[in-house]
Amino acid sequence: LYAGFHPYLLTPPHGQGKESVMLSCEPLRAFEYNARLTDIAGVKPTPAMPVPITAAEINELLIEVREGSAAALLFPDKHRLLISAGGVDMARLFPYLQFYTMADQPFFCVEPWMGHPNALNTVTGAQWLAPGAHMRGIFRCRIG
Repeated sequence: LYAGFHPYLLTPPHGQGKESVMLSCEPLRAFEYNARLTDIAGVKPTPAMPVPITAAEINELLIEVREGSAAALLFPDKHRLLISAGGVDMARLFPYLQFYTMADQPFFCVEPWMGHPNALNTVTGAQWLAPGAHMRGIFRCRIG
């Protein structure tokens, strides 16, 4: 199995403050997608943080993070929205974060993932679960 969370988080509209919302996190490494965005082609330098959520280099960016690490959206009014996910029964259940937005739309996605795209075919991040077994994870979204 392979799971991920895909929350769409409301931001100000483009031209009305979206470009002032910053993303902050501590990536261990960043990944380069293939041309079709269906698989990993390699690693690339991690972006300097914090970075505006409208920056082209973070749209459709997949990073690896430490267990328990949170990504933060920093709003101009000083509010912080923290997103994290992790395993309850096992460490490193959601070691990846994917970021996504559309510049002209008032949202930004911080998506905790178990593995890379195409994980069920490449088994990178896919989890094996024995019959009758269970696996628990937790998704956290909080304002700080």
